[in-house]
Amino acid sequence: VTGGLAWWNDFIVIACYNLSDRQEELRVYLRTANLDNAFAHITKVQAETLLLSIFRDIIILFRADCSICLYSIKRKSDGPNPTTSIQVLQEVSMSRYIPHPFLVVSVTLTSVRTETGISLKMPQQACEAESIMLNLAGQLIMVQRDRSGPQIREKESSPNQRKLVS
Repeated sequence: VTGGLAWWNDFIVIACYNLSDRQEELRVYLRTANLDNAFAHITKVQAETLLLSIFRDIIILFRADCSICLYSIKRKSDGPNPTTSIQVLQEVSMSRYIPHPFLVVSVTLTSVRTETGISLKMPQQACEAESIMLNLAGQLIMVQRDRSGPQIREKESSPNQRKLVS
């Protein structure tokens, strides 16, 4: 386990490095499966995960390349061995704001919004993940989520070139 672990309903979510495949992974195990890989849902990730957190049905990863990746997690079946499905929602490079990845102490999602003024919301909207909060060496950074569409980075051609795709 390299990036931590967290509980989600009856599942444990683990960010780890697979030695045999030499690949970073996000694994989800059923609580009753005793970490048996036969029952694991495994998703490959592009960079080493340093921090992992879960907010409702969203997994947030902070990675060694100073990027944040959000995944949706859903329960797939209700049989004796239920599984999950994981889908990338958004990737955001934070390298402009973070001088070194090991300065980030925690990363989490919150329903707090940054808009000023009074706005009435439906109760279900008030519970959505609205902002990403980072503890950067004791300083709190709050970033509003961009909901304009899918934003997944393409594979980088060079380490200094970052690209967002809409």
